[in-house]
Amino acid sequence: MYDINAAPGRLLKSNRSVLTAKNNGRLQRQNVRKDAIDNDSLEVPENNSVNHLSFPFLKGIKESDIRIINSRMVHQRYSKKEYIYLPYDNSEKVYFVIHGNVEIGYLDESGRELSIDILSQGEVFGSFMGRNFSSGFARSVDKTVLAVLNKDDFEEFLERYSLFSVRILKIMSQRINALETKLQNLVFSDVKTRICKLLFSLYQKAGDKRNGQIKIPLTHQDIANLVASSRETASLHLSELKKSGTIAYERKRIRIISLPALEKITSCC
Repeated sequence: MYDINAAPGRLLKSNRSVLTAKNNGRLQRQNVRKDAIDNDSLEVPENNSVNHLSFPFLKGIKESDIRIINSRMVHQRYSKKEYIYLPYDNSEKVYFVIHGNVEIGYLDESGRELSIDILSQGEVFGSFMGRNFSSGFARSVDKTVLAVLNKDDFEEFLERYSLFSVRILKIMSQRINALETKLQNLVFSDVKTRICKLLFSLYQKAGDKRNGQIKIPLTHQDIANLVASSRETASLHLSELKKSGTIAYERKRIRIISLPALEKITSCC
């Protein structure tokens, strides 16, 4: 769904061939990713392993079992704004965010984007969310390191560890609730309110409580995609929020100046 009062969103010209020529496009993109991994020599340091400190949903699982999970994983590095998967890739993997931020969402046939969420260190995404979710796209927001687990291995751990299964179900429930909330915002809230709700949510998730800065780097286009608007409309409202002293932004960094003012707008609708 897109803002009916706004101009069409950005077109992904460089990736449209992937949408129209699935087989050749996917094969070529996967080869590029493989070469990038080989050149980087991904010997991931010990502190980049998956553990219960970085991934709280693993708390309570034996260290020996977590080591088994790590032994099945492959680590991949992504540059800024690099696609992890696209529609029609049929990705059968589960991704653990070790470092950086990942944007997940959907593309229509013309290449317009609707971003659903931004996931940070300690979060997980991928095929376990179901076919409709994995048929979208995932893209790095900044330099990102992921630990990747095959779907079969992931399902084996779900069967073996009931505690792990319960926590993954909880994550799925939270994602579904977030999607329902997003749908309600798209239907019942105007663009300015949606932007304020997004900023408030990101501040709660990745905000520096000392200076109000949101630690995730976001362009105006990123924000537009996350609220289903055009970049021009999003820029207009961000400028208004800046002039009112509610936020400040510079070089893709947004800082909340007045949290009460932001909360007041979000509570109106």
